[in-house]
Amino acid sequence: MSKLQIALDLTNLDYALQIAKEIINEVREENIIIEAGTPLIKSHGVKAITLLKEISKGVSVFADTKTIDAGCVEAEIAFRAGAKYVSALSFAASETIKDMIEVANIYGGKIVVDLINNSDPYLAITELQELGVEAFCLHIGVDVQRRRGITMEDLIDEISKLRENFPQTILAAAGGITPKTAETLSRIGVDIIVVGGYITRARNPLKATKQVLAAIS
Repeated sequence: MSKLQIALDLTNLDYALQIAKEIINEVREENIIIEAGTPLIKSHGVKAITLLKEISKGVSVFADTKTIDAGCVEAEIAFRAGAKYVSALSFAASETIKDMIEVANIYGGKIVVDLINNSDPYLAITELQELGVEAFCLHIGVDVQRRRGITMEDLIDEISKLRENFPQTILAAAGGITPKTAETLSRIGVDIIVVGGYITRARNPLKATKQVLAAIS
């Protein structure tokens, strides 16, 4: 079964914590990852990661720092605050990625490379695996979704081929995912399905979460 990563891409920390608490209290920890989204971290700093960790009850916390430089420093900040996963952009220098992996190893965490806006994910995964990266996220940015109308459904074939070419690699997918697309992604073997707006903008985020989990079970 795929894991569900709940992206708290919010600026209201209290509301983010409210959603996280409700979901964590109702859903088994092995099924979900809670993400401190980039807007949340930029609005409230490391405090957002720390508070999510404090209420996590064993649920892993993902810090979506989207690091592209100062890898050692940013990874250290996030892992020390309690993150299990920290993100880097695929366009970061190899030195930055290596530094982040070294810090991740110290803390027993993982670096996830975000392939947002990367025109050649196959090449990026091939090269970055040589540096020791084990996890990648195929990601359609919110601006691209809004302005160009591109959705995760448009990437299904590409993701399926990447799954075939990299059977042992941890693959995540993010970008406007609904229960319907989550089901498809789970079926083709995506390991982590990242859902933000469908849950955080729902009238009942817990119900929305359960809908996605049912789709990928």
